[in-house]
Amino acid sequence: MLIDSWENLGDVRLTGGEIQGSISTGERVRLFGSFSYVEATDLDTDKPVADIPPLNGDLSLRYSASIFSGEFGAHFAAKQDRLASNETETAAYAICNGSLGINLERWLRMQSKLNLAVTNILDAKYQSHLSRTKRWYFEPARSISLTLTLEK
Repeated sequence: MLIDSWENLGDVRLTGGEIQGSISTGERVRLFGSFSYVEATDLDTDKPVADIPPLNGDLSLRYSASIFSGEFGAHFAAKQDRLASNETETAAYAICNGSLGINLERWLRMQSKLNLAVTNILDAKYQSHLSRTKRWYFEPARSISLTLTLEK
């Protein structure tokens, strides 16, 4: 039987950072990106601390006009092999996501938007290092959602 346990550590050093930004490539097109990394060490044992994500980030390209909008991007994580004694290694991965939206205000006479989104477009099999079920399951496969937002 596997049991999760947590313990308080006396002295831990966290080193890392996060950077994010966007670049406008035109009046309606924007490139977004974010990257983060953290390394945590228990100073009493000089060993890695558990449940620390690997280098990860997002890159996306967004198009926005008065009626249509869209986004295509990727989320990625590097391999995590700096492990505490009770952890398992996770492989690097990248997943692609996309969405298309249409502003319906012109036709419905109220603030409204119809959005089609696809997550994990290429149906990649991957495991997030922070998942509590990574020993048994992959993260969700491709998913498609259609949402209608209506505002008064």
